[in-house]
Amino acid sequence: MAKTHKLKILPQFFKEARSGNKYFEIRKNDRDYQVDDYIVLNEYNGKNYTGKKIAGKITFITDFEQKDGYVVFGWMPVGLMESTLENEILKAIKADLYTKNKLVAKGGSHK
Repeated sequence: MAKTHKLKILPQFFKEARSGNKYFEIRKNDRDYQVDDYIVLNEYNGKNYTGKKIAGKITFITDFEQKDGYVVFGWMPVGLMESTLENEILKAIKADLYTKNKLVAKGGSHK
């Protein structure tokens, strides 16, 4: 079953992700990232969270040429999150997961 991972991201990388230039992350795989999991990137300036967030869905994972225990994953955005929109986007993610799980339980395909 897909999980939602809430992750810190520094402002310079958040800016590139928000502009569409960076749809990948290099991360320690301490969360068992999987394709179809969701991420919420929370901009963090080193002291505080800024309130800016981006939600995404993991589309590809590899550990090729990475340090031990690290992965690179590609992701596609599912929404920019301002504090007022966060709950709506998280509801949409949960609804999407519910629909896929319901289809799989009935023997259907979720892709």
